[in-house]
Amino acid sequence: IRAPSQLEKIRAWLTDDYDVAVSLAPSYSVLAKEPLKIVAALRGLGFCRVEETISVLEDTVRSRILLVEQSGGPVFSSSCPAVAALIQGDFPHLVPYLAPLPSPMVAHSRVLRKKLGPGGKVVFIGPCQAKKREAATEKGAANGVLTFTELWAWLQDEGIQLDLLPEEMMDGDYEPTSRIGLLAMTISGLDRCRDYLAAFRLDKEGPRVLELLACAGGCL
Repeated sequence: IRAPSQLEKIRAWLTDDYDVAVSLAPSYSVLAKEPLKIVAALRGLGFCRVEETISVLEDTVRSRILLVEQSGGPVFSSSCPAVAALIQGDFPHLVPYLAPLPSPMVAHSRVLRKKLGPGGKVVFIGPCQAKKREAATEKGAANGVLTFTELWAWLQDEGIQLDLLPEEMMDGDYEPTSRIGLLAMTISGLDRCRDYLAAFRLDKEGPRVLELLACAGGCL
């Protein structure tokens, strides 16, 4: 017997009248010339809340700052599940430097779970296939994950045309309220990340936070 796909499970939750909220990756803005039409489309599919994953950004950065202050750093960000798996599998001596913090996806999913209460479901939608594994292994993460490709196919299957929809605002009241400074460095591309990790040496004068991303150029 074939197990239901993520999309099939999510559609069943909506059909069964579960409260289902979306944590939407910030790169959704590439999906349409008027990105906020995506919000209207998601509500049309039956989602009760649509919030940006990035709404937890400031708390995430503050947590990293606190971690660096406590440990002295450096700290490898845990935002990219592919890089976290790379460190754990191929560079175990660097695991002590991997931030024991939830990724923004996991952190925001936990926030949405509290808002929805018992029985609610959270779906993360973004460009990253690796988030499906992360959601399956991290406590409190999203109940389901869809890639933008899967969402696009779903919209087409439902006959939803973005150009005919209005722009709608996200739920939540997120607005950046402060500028948080943190000496950080970003590296993207799996080969570049692997090379950097292989050559990594502890340097007290170097960046305090290292944001390594498996996809060249970052998440989409």
